[in-house]
Amino acid sequence: LTADGQTPVILAPADGAAHVAAEKLRGALQQRLGVEPRVLSRITEATLGQATVIALGNMLDNELISRLYWSRYCYEDALFPGPDGYTVHTVYDPHPWGGGNVIVLGASRPEQLGKAVERFLGLLQGDGQATALPYVLIVEPAKKLSAAAAAKMLAKPVDPSFTALRTNAEQYLKTGEETYAQMAVNALDVMVEIYRQKPDRHMPWPEETTAGPIFAAWDAFEECPLISPQRRRDYLQALLAWSRDLTRCSYEYRVIDEKFTVTWNHTTFALLGLYYAGRYFDRHFGLAEAKEWLRRARLGFTAQARSWKPQEDADRPSWMSY
Repeated sequence: LTADGQTPVILAPADGAAHVAAEKLRGALQQRLGVEPRVLSRITEATLGQATVIALGNMLDNELISRLYWSRYCYEDALFPGPDGYTVHTVYDPHPWGGGNVIVLGASRPEQLGKAVERFLGLLQGDGQATALPYVLIVEPAKKLSAAAAAKMLAKPVDPSFTALRTNAEQYLKTGEETYAQMAVNALDVMVEIYRQKPDRHMPWPEETTAGPIFAAWDAFEECPLISPQRRRDYLQALLAWSRDLTRCSYEYRVIDEKFTVTWNHTTFALLGLYYAGRYFDRHFGLAEAKEWLRRARLGFTAQARSWKPQEDADRPSWMSY
């Protein structure tokens, strides 16, 4: 929990049951760590990227969880995990802060945060400055698959696409059910072999239209304990080849510059994928092409943000452009 000598920070709503839970957490951590964590209510006060931040609440009452929610690192809101539920899970090195980790103690109702705090404290390992939390993803009430249902899922052929990664990784993040994690890993294994045989593969339409959520799912899922370092390298090579294909899928990618104006959904589908892929490969690997993906994505979306309509007036393509 203590990162580079920095005491963890607790970020929680300023009043009510959430604040009571935060104060309970502060006292317990002070006793265990030997130092007193600060309890804050504003994201601007937290040392994101430096200290570990423990965030309590959901996207409606905690600004940090809101930022993680819109980047698809977590899903806590008024409906998830529900009125009687809570979550405890680690979010490693989320964009854009760099280097720091977040621990989400989530609940749709603040009255449930006390349970999340108790569960979190019971998971800690070690004492003093050596106190640590391993990778954890807990969703209560648990919705575990039966052994028969899990075996039936795993016996099915894997859909040979990155959409299977997305759907199963998201289900894993929303349930903590390891079967979905294994399905996501199986999908990644299939995609590695596909790109090994055909490095110039052109992605199908369902992957293009969900390119942003696909790469966001990978970013949130990659710390799953089922992924070994060697397999992670293989997965990243396949995802990099896939990301490069997005520059060919985005219809106007080559002409996006400072003079670019309005766009349409056949540009923005792939452009959103390039945004997520660009920020990942730029931040972790410093790839020059990733910086260019980011630059064009920002130019494209910024230009559209200045216009009240996209190029196409049809209802569904219109809102997709935004």
